[in-house]
Amino acid sequence: IVLNNKQNTTLPVLTDTIFKRGVYRNFEEFKMNAPSLTEYELRRGKFGDILYVKEKGIEYPERNAWGFCNGTDLFINSTDKYSKLIKQQHSFYFAGIKGITKKNALPRLFMYWQLLHYSSTQILVINIFLTKKY
Repeated sequence: IVLNNKQNTTLPVLTDTIFKRGVYRNFEEFKMNAPSLTEYELRRGKFGDILYVKEKGIEYPERNAWGFCNGTDLFINSTDKYSKLIKQQHSFYFAGIKGITKKNALPRLFMYWQLLHYSSTQILVINIFLTKKY
C-alpha cells in the first residue's frame, strides 16, 4: 500500500505546477495533466453547463467530458455543472450540487469519493490514490 501511494504521488496532476489548458475527456487524462482537446468554450446555462469543443474545424457539445482547465484553474463535470477543483496536498475538493443525480455520473470516474454535507451544497473529495473501480 505504501509503495502504491508513493507511486501515485508522482502523477503529473500532483507534481506539475502549471496545468495544461484544455478538455480532459476522462480521469486518465486528468491524472496525466494531458487534455486531449485544446479548443473549447464553456457556455453556462440555468439548467446546466455545456462545453463546446472544436475538433478538426467542427464545433460540437461535449457532454461526457470529465473536466477542463482554463490554464489556471481545474474544473470537474458534476451532473452537467462544472465546479472548480481545489487542490489540497494529494486530493482535490469541489462543491457540487445537492439533490441532483445522474446515472453513472461519478462511479465512472474510477476513484474514491466521499460526501461531506455543507449547507445546501455537497463537498466532494477526489482521492486519486484509489483508482480501481469498486
